[in-house]
Amino acid sequence: MNLDLIIKKTSTKMGFSLADTEIIITIIIDCFKKYAQNHDKIEIRGLGSFTIVPRKRREVNLGQRYISSPDHFGIVFRESRFLKKMINKSLDQYDRQEKE
Repeated sequence: MNLDLIIKKTSTKMGFSLADTEIIITIIIDCFKKYAQNHDKIEIRGLGSFTIVPRKRREVNLGQRYISSPDHFGIVFRESRFLKKMINKSLDQYDRQEKE
């Protein structure tokens, strides 16, 4: 799923115009970016939480040469219990279909 599809589905479901829906979703994404840039934890109930964590410098061996990555920050997503149950429930249904 990409941003255009999210906008179209949201517009259809909410009854807003595509332009209005795009503005709303852009505002939400901008807020998300701003909080991430400030290293704040972002929690969306029913979906999960995003946390900014420091990553240490690493060197990767590519045979005859090394590539070094500097210290940086990364985003860790932790799904909510509800989302985890949904995913695993669909996996159980998928397994049942495969066995039949």
